[in-house]
Amino acid sequence: MRCETCHLSYSESDPLERRRHRVFHDQFLRGIPWKPWKNERVLATGGGFRVVGVDRSSPKFLRVRTRKLGDLGNVETGFDCEIFSEYSVMQSALVSVADDRGVALLVMEPVQFVWTGRWEDIPRNRIPARPVPRKPRRIGCSFLWVHPRWRGRRIAAILCDTACRLQHVVREDMPWMPPFTEEGRRFLQVYCPKRVTFGWQEELRQFFASPLHLAGETDPEFIRE
Repeated sequence: MRCETCHLSYSESDPLERRRHRVFHDQFLRGIPWKPWKNERVLATGGGFRVVGVDRSSPKFLRVRTRKLGDLGNVETGFDCEIFSEYSVMQSALVSVADDRGVALLVMEPVQFVWTGRWEDIPRNRIPARPVPRKPRRIGCSFLWVHPRWRGRRIAAILCDTACRLQHVVREDMPWMPPFTEEGRRFLQVYCPKRVTFGWQEELRQFFASPLHLAGETDPEFIRE
C-alpha cells in the first residue's frame, strides 16, 4: 500500500515494512531526530532554533544525521544526485535544529567556475563561466532546504547569512549552484535582488541553459562550448 501523507509504498503485512513506514512518516512530518550533543558547534541561535555546523571533523553520527536530512529534503526537491555524504571530505553543512529535530539544511562545497551578474543580464541560451583560481578556494551553496512545517520563519535567510559570514563574503558573492527549484529561484531573487553569483564544479557544466534552470527543472540539460 501507499501512504497518502508521506507517499511511501510499503507492505502492511510485513512488520519490518510497517516499522520502516512509521520511522519515515514521523521524519516526513517532523524532521530528523537531533538530540543536543555537548560538543555541538552552534553558529547561530534565535526564533526557537539553533544552527549547527557539520563537516568532515564532526563525529560520524552527526554526519549521518545530516545525510538523512539531505535525503529527506530531496524527497521534495527530487534532484538526481546525492545531497550530502557522511564520507565526503569536501562538503560541509549548516543544520537548523528545532524541537530536537533537524528541520533545515544548507550544504557547502568548492566550486571551480563562477558567473556573476544581474538577473536581467542572464543570457537566454548560455552563460560563460570564469575559472576560479585554486587559491583562495571558492565555496558555494549546493543545496538549501527547509522543512515545510518550518517555512516562513526566515530560517533559510539565517542559514544563508551564516554561510556568508563563515566564508567572509557578501550574499551577492556567494556562489549558488544550479539547478534550482521554482521556490528556490524565487527565494534567491529576493535574497540577492540586484546581483547574483552562480557556481559549478565540473568543467563540462561551465555553461547551462538558463531557461531550464530558472524554470525549476530538476534534471536540466547542460550546453557545451
